[in-house]
Amino acid sequence: MFVYARLQIVFRQALPALWTNGVFSVNPHDPNNDTYSILDQLESFRGSDGKLEFKMRWPDAQNIWFQTSNPVTSPTVTGFTPVKVGYPSDFVGLMQNTAAGACVRACVRACVRAWGGWLGGWLLTG
Repeated sequence: MFVYARLQIVFRQALPALWTNGVFSVNPHDPNNDTYSILDQLESFRGSDGKLEFKMRWPDAQNIWFQTSNPVTSPTVTGFTPVKVGYPSDFVGLMQNTAAGACVRACVRACVRAWGGWLGGWLLTG
């Protein structure tokens, strides 16, 4: 059963702030901070059915879904169940980013193409 009331912010990034690669806890005691993450605590948010519930918002769109895989630790998405997914229309969850540039990335159907959605962007330096 989907219940909005149990949703809690676990991540926020407002540019120009960038992440440090491999860091999943940032300002953990300040959820109103523009740079905030408790992604290292995702396992504590699992429901009794073993699923994680997510809501990803933009100014003019949002996606709400469940998935069983932890996007911080799993390079694939498993157990994806959409509740309200509209952007992009073939969105299928979040997964660990195994390439450069972000700590977690959004995945589209079959993860055959990279979508421009990511969480925790970080700058590559020489």
